[in-house]
Amino acid sequence: MSYSVQNIRNVCLLGHSGSGKTSLAESLLFMTGAIDRMGRVADGNTVCDYDPEEVKRQISLSTAVAPIDYKGCRINVLDTPGAFDFSGEVMEALRAADAAIIVCSAKDGVSVGLEKAWKYCEERNMPRFIYISKTDEENADYAAPTVGEQGGEGEGAAGETGVSAPVAVGASPSAISSQNPQPVDFIGQRVALLARENKLTPRETEVFGLLAHGRSIPYVRDALIISRDTAATHAKHIYAKLDVHSRQELIDLVMSDEL
Repeated sequence: MSYSVQNIRNVCLLGHSGSGKTSLAESLLFMTGAIDRMGRVADGNTVCDYDPEEVKRQISLSTAVAPIDYKGCRINVLDTPGAFDFSGEVMEALRAADAAIIVCSAKDGVSVGLEKAWKYCEERNMPRFIYISKTDEENADYAAPTVGEQGGEGEGAAGETGVSAPVAVGASPSAISSQNPQPVDFIGQRVALLARENKLTPRETEVFGLLAHGRSIPYVRDALIISRDTAATHAKHIYAKLDVHSRQELIDLVMSDEL
């Protein structure tokens, strides 16, 4: 499929090493149907970290391009390395990019890598927003990256540099406006909240997210590369923890306002 110039966008992922850039790229590929199985950095099977040295070290060493198709547009996601040793790769991606997504871990808060990424975008007057990753992991604190000396909770990333930007939050991709926080991925937000309240494990949260989007057990099996029995067992545990008895009851709970 060919695209006209006005329907092509280049978006680079920036942030500190280990903040979740490659995992976000993998999620975007999976959610838009570019891949049918979502890889994991720890397993060495992500699309962007394909080099043997990247697989071995579990970090990105060069910029990788992850093309996705969305609503008639081709979006080239540029997954850049977070390690400062490879900042040249970041400069190359910024030269080609139309906009940036700055990834910040909910476990680590505002990091040096985030501040450097923000500075790069400021110098180029480049549109950007901040994506808060790993909100579903243990010891995650959504407020950590969004509270600082010059900003209140939800206003954006504000630390000593006083930066302020639209913030997106996710175990799965979703967005929150800095002016009027409204989750775009309603289901993703509900899943993250219920997972924390009911102390679901990271794997159970992944299964929960797929079930909440109406996916079947065979789909969960293929997406997470697990056996059907394992997927069914996770679903059974999730139903028990949430006190529901079917996938439809689970979906109804997620869509309910009473949370």
